[in-house]
Amino acid sequence: MLQLKLKKRLLYGAIAFIWTVIPAYYLSLTFVNPDIVVGTCVPWGVYNSYAVKRAVSALLLMSYYLIPIALFAFFYCRIVCVLHQKVTIR
Repeated sequence: MLQLKLKKRLLYGAIAFIWTVIPAYYLSLTFVNPDIVVGTCVPWGVYNSYAVKRAVSALLLMSYYLIPIALFAFFYCRIVCVLHQKVTIR
């Protein structure tokens, strides 16, 4: 019974995290003010350091593409493993 309550709490916490923290993170990176350099609009002009630009780009790549693909692969492998254990072929 205690384990079921803990799983429910973890599930609700994960849902709350996904619906609040992740959109706030994306919005904070989206609304970075551009800078005008020599008459040209530079979208990531706020970051003067090249290393910071690269780090932000890498974080965006990971959060938009790599983490979701890794999670999809992990959960589909779990589904296949559970089905393989539960289903018997006659």
